Amino acid sequence: MSMYNRHTLLSTLEHDVNVSVTEKTAAFKLLQTILKNLVASPTEAKFRQLRLSNPKIQSMTRHTCLLQYLQMTIGFQTTQNAEGQAILQIPDALVLDATLMQEAYSTAQTIYQRLAAQCPTLTKSSSSVSTTSSSTSSLPLSEKQKARLLAEQKEAAEKEEARQARKRTAAQIKIDKHVRQTDENWKPSVSAAAAKAGDAMTTFRDKFGEN
Repeated sequence: MSMYNRHTLLSTLEHDVNVSVTEKTAAFKLLQTILKNLVASPTEAKFRQLRLSNPKIQSMTRHTCLLQYLQMTIGFQTTQNAEGQAILQIPDALVLDATLMQEAYSTAQTIYQRLAAQCPTLTKSSSSVSTTSSSTSSLPLSEKQKARLLAEQKEAAEKEEARQARKRTAAQIKIDKHVRQTDENWKPSVSAAAAKAGDAMTTFRDKFGEN
């Protein structure tokens, strides 16, 4: 079956003015799911058969163009399972063409997205979620929430300051180490504690001698 004819079958339903947008959207959403499963797992038995007793499958396949699409493009055949139930099934011997399946899935997905954008139910639902999110985010903060926010900001600032201080200390240690290794005249600087006391730190040997 040519690409043109395959697309014509899908286009027929998409532009059928006698079918509601909601119904068409639901049909293409299901078709998209069926094809997506076959693209991901083409040999999986549960994806290669569709129970015609399933209300969703019934709703989709009542559109002759989609039923023909499944049969002529994908390879589904009408048969019965072990329980005698009517099903659409891809024969075990049929190896699905990966390129064809990906193309079919992409086409169904594109049509579904076009229809979903026109579907009043989906549009209203999306709008409602967006409005709810916006109104929630714009609610005024209570005094307790403000205090908590300020505390969190202060804590974050203190952590950042401590991080920067550690970074500066590490950099200074690195510089001092380099100077000790390269400068023969290097002498240790007086520590802040020693400077405050007025005395430099001395060792036991400095204070009492060798013995």
